[in-house]
Amino acid sequence: MIQLAPRQIILASALVLTLAAVAWVATRDDGNDAQDDLASPSRAGKLASQPQLAMPLQVDKLAQVQPKAQPAGEQDIVDLFKPHAWYVPPPPPAPINTVAEVAVAPPIPFVYMGRLDGVVFLTRNNLVVSASEGEMLDSQYRLDKVNANSLVITYLPLDIKQTMVIKGAS
Repeated sequence: MIQLAPRQIILASALVLTLAAVAWVATRDDGNDAQDDLASPSRAGKLASQPQLAMPLQVDKLAQVQPKAQPAGEQDIVDLFKPHAWYVPPPPPAPINTVAEVAVAPPIPFVYMGRLDGVVFLTRNNLVVSASEGEMLDSQYRLDKVNANSLVITYLPLDIKQTMVIKGAS
């Protein structure tokens, strides 16, 4: 004979009890109508509180049913599963400036050092530049006019004239 461990005996007995309970329920409900169950007073009370699932659905009665009022605390419930679009529309385009911006020349990069016999001496980045009226200071600037208290220099890319005031000249 086969020797079974205590655990196997417990599992086998649980299996036998489960099968017996299933067979008992299947034979008990087999062949009974709902009308026969209502005839016995003990089953009539139990079945009256349970909904009849086997009844055909009556759509016209469902249309007349009014929804129940929600309790006071449940009115603020938010639908967690409502559809949500993740599309973010792009920002509107920036308005177009109709006023034309006036071109401005950069500040004059030269510093006045002095003047000798109609020649003006200027410095730029510790480099001394000498020029007289009408000469180019570099590729972007031209010395146009030399006065007693000022120099007129033209920024050539924009053709803008700038005035450099000479301090301390008298």
